[in-house]
Amino acid sequence: KDSIRSGWERVLAITPEYVGARLQLISLLWQDSIDENVIRECKKALEYVPDEPQLYYHLGVAQYINKHNTDAIATLKRGASNITKETNAGTAADIYAVLGDILQKEGRVKEAYAAYDSCLIYNPNNVMCLNNYAYFLSLEGSDLKKAEKMSYRAITAEPNNGTYLDTYAWILYQQGRY
Repeated sequence: KDSIRSGWERVLAITPEYVGARLQLISLLWQDSIDENVIRECKKALEYVPDEPQLYYHLGVAQYINKHNTDAIATLKRGASNITKETNAGTAADIYAVLGDILQKEGRVKEAYAAYDSCLIYNPNNVMCLNNYAYFLSLEGSDLKKAEKMSYRAITAEPNNGTYLDTYAWILYQQGRY
């Protein structure tokens, strides 16, 4: 790992704008620990490639994991503003899914739901988003039919996922369908 890391660092010393090498180095750092080193490398990468949504995703997740929620929200919103037709739909969906989770945690419910809706435009089968969105709707007791449909799609995709099954059971309970 150390030699590979050193190799990518040498490549980046020569071509600092090479986004593929940046992502490889971030991936190596990610494997060890999603800590301040990942945040630092993502920020450095964005100095050279400020329009790459995948870098914003990695930085936003690292900030969130390290409890920098305000920074993570700002980062993910910048990443979302850099999404183009060429952006991988999975990356775009993931940016919005994580953004929705953080906004929900911060009590910014309407913004969170808008982020979840955007996620599902890019990837209607993002099971984590489907589950989380359904769960938060059910906690409010609002739009339980929509929550049930989303939750059902999540458990259909991952029928052995205990978290998703729990969400679905909770929604059925909320509807009085014992």
